[in-house]
Amino acid sequence: MKTALIGLGRIGCAPERCDLNRTAEVVGRYFGTAHRPLLISNACISGVSAIVIAARLIRSGRYDHVFVAGFDLLSDFIVSGFNAFKSVSPTLCRPYDAARDGLTLGEACGAVLLTRDRRLSGTGVSVAGGGISNDANHISAPSRTGDGLWYAIRAALAEAGTGAGEVGLVNTHGTATAYNDEMESKALHLAGLCGVPCNSLKPYFGHTLGASGVIESIVTVRELCEGTCFGVKGYAECGVPYPPDVSAAHREIRTDTALKTASGFGGCNAAVVFRRAAGPNAAPGNETAEGQGCGPNTGVQGGNDCLEAACTRSGTAMSANDRGHGKNAVGHGNPDTGEKAGGHAETGTGRHGSGIRCHDTAHVVIAQHPSLPFDAFIRERYRALADPNMKFSKMDDLCKLAYVASCELLSGHRPDCPAERIGVVMANRSASLDSDRRHQAIIDAGDGCGASPAVFVYTLPNIMLGQVAIKHGLKGESTFFAFPDKSSNFIREYAASLIAEGRMDAVLWGWCEFDGGSYDCELTLTEKTGQDTMEDLELQLKQQIIEALNLEEITADEIATDAPLFGDGLGLDSIDALEITLLLEKHYGIRLANPAEAKPIFYSVATLADFIRKNRPQ
Repeated sequence: MKTALIGLGRIGCAPERCDLNRTAEVVGRYFGTAHRPLLISNACISGVSAIVIAARLIRSGRYDHVFVAGFDLLSDFIVSGFNAFKSVSPTLCRPYDAARDGLTLGEACGAVLLTRDRRLSGTGVSVAGGGISNDANHISAPSRTGDGLWYAIRAALAEAGTGAGEVGLVNTHGTATAYNDEMESKALHLAGLCGVPCNSLKPYFGHTLGASGVIESIVTVRELCEGTCFGVKGYAECGVPYPPDVSAAHREIRTDTALKTASGFGGCNAAVVFRRAAGPNAAPGNETAEGQGCGPNTGVQGGNDCLEAACTRSGTAMSANDRGHGKNAVGHGNPDTGEKAGGHAETGTGRHGSGIRCHDTAHVVIAQHPSLPFDAFIRERYRALADPNMKFSKMDDLCKLAYVASCELLSGHRPDCPAERIGVVMANRSASLDSDRRHQAIIDAGDGCGASPAVFVYTLPNIMLGQVAIKHGLKGESTFFAFPDKSSNFIREYAASLIAEGRMDAVLWGWCEFDGGSYDCELTLTEKTGQDTMEDLELQLKQQIIEALNLEEITADEIATDAPLFGDGLGLDSIDALEITLLLEKHYGIRLANPAEAKPIFYSVATLADFIRKNRPQ
């Protein structure tokens, strides 16, 4: 969302109007929202990220409804930057085609409502699962292998309880740049999705940046409801190593499940699974997509329909109690609970659902030096690391601060878990405003040299997360939030929830602010606590059963550990047994080879926990 940045240059405006938090405040005030919007800035995956995160907030029980909005305006600020990368095609973009030669920029806005209340949904389409990851490869070039996007796809499918064979439509990022499309083809191959009808919508309305994840999700939902896979305009001959199932012509499809993906600067990736439910709420095929989009040739003008946010395989709807707006998308809730962002605390089962415990294992604070200017100060801290990096001098000041702090945080202690299980979640007030000013100054100079790609890439705050991920090889979730100050406890709770819900085993999180020479950085490493106790596992199982079976009328405390789950006990039936079988495979990696053996295992929570303890992979 570079709308707020136009005023940096010749147009002129008060500096505070360039603050993303002010933009969120203005939008919230206009709609009379009860709480300040939650603002996400994750480059071109922001819209998909916001939908995924909004769905999680609903599933957690924190909210009943969340509005997610994404938008972007074309300006010299944007266009000059992409021109500097030589990535803009002189003609209409042609994703995946052998003759593709760059992207087409677009301008749009879109909004969707995610809700627990199915009565508000005109289509019955749910957000069934989502995943966010990082390539840990390069700040402006995609992964060479496609593994980063594959991790996001894999996480989304796993959360949805869906295999690749059940997906009938894939809407990709598909920018028509040489390396992006090649990477996506490799990711689809790794995910087993190359044979699934696939499209990119960029030839219709261009790459709309912060709006793209939202408006393309709206269109994908419409395709799912109408049983149509829109053709990729201009596509003629495959030009990627693993050919996706792409066609220039519109095609009829028969499926209830679609996958939407996105990738962006900073190495970030996101994927979301949409599922169309059978039953009275399923669209007959002539309803509009859930949400509203506007922009050149979007073809979507959603009326009053709402995107239902059902989150489990059984189709339960999700919850969130707020509205959204965002730098590249926004969920709206009340993220402020008053605790300092960098505090220490052990996180137990709490509100996060699964009961997996986590604790803080490292903490670093870098405060403003009383006399040294930042350049001299950060050089001293960097040299003290005794770990040379040729690219350090090229980073902007915000990234240098985050880089040094992360190295100090992880010095001598890297979490002992796979790279894709370690996430990075950070926040600040000014986003990338310091580099935004530098980029705008270059444009305003008008010396004929044009914008600098080495500066433009840093006009996204999530680039600092990318630098941290690259340095330490962290391929888990990377998400950036903007807050007015560091008093919000949301980042701590969000990082803990990633672990508690089984998405990550460790999260590097905190506050990193740099604006005009003023700086403040406070980072914490939170890790999953070793092996769960039997009591922890039993509580985790109760909460997972409640979620999987949509037993909203009871709590974990009301399920007796030794009481029968079926018959006169909790009253579950054979369909519920199937859901528990899927739960075992999804959360614990245990597949029952013989369904007949399930009866004694499924007798009670205690017998289930004992079976998991003895049989789950180590």
